[in-house]
Amino acid sequence: MMRFFQAGKVVAAIGIAWLAMGSVAFSQDGVSRPKPATPASAPQSPSTTNATDITPAKPELTPEQKRAAALAKIDRSREYIIVSGGPALREWEKYRRETHQHDKWWGNFVRTARLRMQELKKQTNGTVNITWLVYRPGYRNRADEDGEPLISHIESVRDKYYVNLVWFDHGDDVINYLNRGQNRRAVKVNGFEYFGHSNKYCFAFDYSNEILGASKAFLHQKDLTKIERKVFDRRAYCKSWGCHSGESFSQAFKRATGVKMIGAVGKTDYSDTWKMILPTISTSGGRWVQ
Repeated sequence: MMRFFQAGKVVAAIGIAWLAMGSVAFSQDGVSRPKPATPASAPQSPSTTNATDITPAKPELTPEQKRAAALAKIDRSREYIIVSGGPALREWEKYRRETHQHDKWWGNFVRTARLRMQELKKQTNGTVNITWLVYRPGYRNRADEDGEPLISHIESVRDKYYVNLVWFDHGDDVINYLNRGQNRRAVKVNGFEYFGHSNKYCFAFDYSNEILGASKAFLHQKDLTKIERKVFDRRAYCKSWGCHSGESFSQAFKRATGVKMIGAVGKTDYSDTWKMILPTISTSGGRWVQ
């Protein structure tokens, strides 16, 4: 009887030991080894991002806000003036030999002015204060001939580049604006450029527009003395992109204003302006002088 009791105790002890060894495994060679632990689960990232961590996108500016921002950047203490003369009419130019005809495209003097606006805006990060003087009768006449709204086209350039567009009708209007367009004691002209027809003595704003090969609206070098000395900043950049200006007009400008003007010796070529290329000198041996 004692043997059975002792055997029962042994079996019970073995059972307890077996339960205690739940994490132990026996290999075929009879050696017990611990079972590999079950790896703990990695903490899970949240399935959703906290909305407060997202930076809201800036709302796009309206055209009015863009315009206001661009105008706010402009430095009004200086003024850069660009002048565009008018184009010839095909009505007159058709009587010339093909190679001598002017302004087959109406926009020679507008596109080049626009290109300079782009360059100046980029160079100054938008702070340049540009006033654009445009000879209105020439573009009205060419608009009638071409059947195109050229005045509106010009105004669209004004709106795109945030410049001050001033129409003029007579040669004296340019001098009047230089002298009295702003308070010249406070606002000096720090740049002046001309795109249009010219000869060695004058800017011809309406060349071949009303009369074949002639001009009634012009700025002659003898009239440059009407420009007041207080107008220009002494370091102003001035350039005529017209033909022959460097042969006499530029020198007269320097005598009258005290400021140098770059001008061409020879003819200038506007034929590539539609490709956004500024005028070049086409005369063999021609050059820019001041």
